[in-house]
Parts: sequence; structure tokens; C-alpha cells
Amino acid sequence: MEVWSSFSFDHVLVVSGRFLKTGEEFVLLNIYAPCDVSRQQRLWNHLSMRLGVLSSQNVCVCGDFNAVRCIEERRSVGRVYNAVWSDNFNNFIDTNALIDLPLRGRLFTWFRGTGSL
Repeated sequence: MEVWSSFSFDHVLVVSGRFLKTGEEFVLLNIYAPCDVSRQQRLWNHLSMRLGVLSSQNVCVCGDFNAVRCIEERRSVGRVYNAVWSDNFNNFIDTNALIDLPLRGRLFTWFRGTGSL
């Protein structure tokens, strides 16, 4: 892979370049979202604007979103679940026509052994 540029802004690292073997160009957005729902919503809104500009490019949005799409994806007793968190995250995914790739092998990407935060 050949990296042309990289930069960061609040909670996001952006890398653009091209795959050498295929010549395909890409933009990767690596997210480390805040845990606070209002700050998350600001991030989703900001990312949506940026993704609109990138709509004609190959884009991968990945990272730690600190959000789940539904209660079944959450395993914790440390924080009460609020459907607004999932609604905001799902709206971000749907609005930007992102594809949520399924996990294989494990149900969770990470959790603390005690199930608490």
C-alpha cells in the first residue's frame, strides 16, 4: 500500500492512498469515539459531512465507536443501556450507506472480564 497523506482531527485519523497490487485508491477513517452520547452525536454529524465529500471514493470507516447497534451487542452491567445511543449510531450508519461487517468467531470485540466499565 502507498500512503499519500494522513491527518487527524478530533477522534479521527484519516489515511489516504492506493493499493499497489490493484491500483485502487482508498480513504481510511480510523475512529476512537468519545463515550458521551452528545459528543458522539457531534462526531457522527461531522463525519457525515466529510463522508458526503468522499462519496465517490473507496472509504473504510473503522475503529472503536464506543457504540452498539442493538442491546444484544452490549455486555456490561456498568452502564444502563439507552436506546438513543443505538438510534444515533444506526442513523449515522444508515445515512452514510455504510456496511456493518459481521464479526466472525466471537460475539464481542472487547469487554472487561467483570462486565463492568
